Amino acid sequence: RARLETRDSIRLAYQDAHCALLSLVAELTQADLKKGMPYPRKFRTVEQMAYRPVEHFREHENHIRQVLVGRQK
Repeated sequence: RARLETRDSIRLAYQDAHCALLSLVAELTQADLKKGMPYPRKFRTVEQMAYRPVEHFREHENHIRQVLVGRQK
């Protein structure tokens, strides 16, 4: 599917996903943040799950920058 995407369609998809996540996070209580589940192989709290996209996006940003400067690992 990625081959059919444009910069605008990618931007809009990220914007929609971010808005949905931010709306959900805004509704969470302190008690909600402490709840958890096994994901994928170890227990993680809602707080950890809510923050994971930040870490994940930073990882992708670094990978993309490496490709753009010809230092793909």
